[in-house]
Amino acid sequence: MTGRWCVLLVIGMVAMFGEAVQAKPASAYAGWTQVFGKNREYRVEYWVRKPCAKPWLDPIILVPGMTGRAESWAQQTAFIQALDRLCPAGIYALSLRGRGASDSPKMGWEPEDHQTDIATVARTEKLARFHLVAHSVGVGYALGYSLLAQSVLNSVVLGDYFPGIVALTPEWAKRVR
Repeated sequence: MTGRWCVLLVIGMVAMFGEAVQAKPASAYAGWTQVFGKNREYRVEYWVRKPCAKPWLDPIILVPGMTGRAESWAQQTAFIQALDRLCPAGIYALSLRGRGASDSPKMGWEPEDHQTDIATVARTEKLARFHLVAHSVGVGYALGYSLLAQSVLNSVVLGDYFPGIVALTPEWAKRVR
């Protein structure tokens, strides 16, 4: 895994948030394992997939959109199969705070807080370099993180969102929980 790679895959990202689907455990999806990292006092859920015995591409962290979770990525079989063919050292699908099985803190809903959820996966997995793929509102969090962590990123792939963060109300936060 030497050199710098820039991978741009935006396959099927538009369809990530169709109708609501009953949540399933990681074990229901072939090749995925559920893991938890610690972000201060909060648990951050992410799912791990290691598709290759001898990988040649650095790992990939997947950041979902507004209501997405790790499972949202696992449901995108064509997209994940395309990533598998790249033979990365690992695929890490994140559930940001308040989504999936990640904790839902009473405070800490600023973009910077979500950026630390991304950092939690990289730190817990000891990823020296990786690719970052983000969808929808996750784009804003990924952009903020990428400004702080340029030295560890090989590439940043952004899909289906404009480069910014929309202010959300406390009422919205209650609905997400």
